[in-house]
Amino acid sequence: MMTFTLSILLFLFLSFCKAQNITSYQGEQTVQDIRGSEIVVRSFDTRYEGIKGSPFLFSEWAVFKIVDGGNEYDIEAKLEANESKIIYKINNQLFEKSLNQLDNLYLILGKKTIPIVYLNKYKTGLIIENDKQEYQIVVVKQLRKANYKGAYSQDRPFDEYVTEVQLMECQGDQCKKLRGKDYSMLGISKKEIRNILGNGDIEEFEILIRELITP
Repeated sequence: MMTFTLSILLFLFLSFCKAQNITSYQGEQTVQDIRGSEIVVRSFDTRYEGIKGSPFLFSEWAVFKIVDGGNEYDIEAKLEANESKIIYKINNQLFEKSLNQLDNLYLILGKKTIPIVYLNKYKTGLIIENDKQEYQIVVVKQLRKANYKGAYSQDRPFDEYVTEVQLMECQGDQCKKLRGKDYSMLGISKKEIRNILGNGDIEEFEILIRELITP
């Protein structure tokens, strides 16, 4: 009888322990389920404002003379200075070519024809001549990326095309950069040239050209 009683007590004890383990496991599983279904709230920075400025030398369509394969065309076009290529229209269809693929390219401003030269993918040169000197306006259009994330950002929530210019004075194949005092002798500052080309206003550019070609 004593043996039977002990067996019953042992059975009840083991059943109690098993129940405790199941309850404990189920509790842990419930915690895991809750953690697994946890909603993570992510914040998105919506301050990005797109692209400012323009990759084109002039905002309007201008008249260019293209010399390609011995053929000459006077066409409306835009010069994309960011990648030194020209985009032009023929019968309302758009075409593009890199400047280094053309024999010659000229910008036509009234009676003035201005040679445009390919310097590299990001540099375009415009050659201006007067009776005494030849000048080359080197135009660089660069896309400056947005910078507004992180502790040390510049808080600039937009990409922007930035225009840089350098005026060169040339004699034959030799060219030298003009410095501040040289610009003042011309009656125009480097900042003014940069602003004109940065605005992409072809009328202002024509005025600039007149000033530079006046000996």
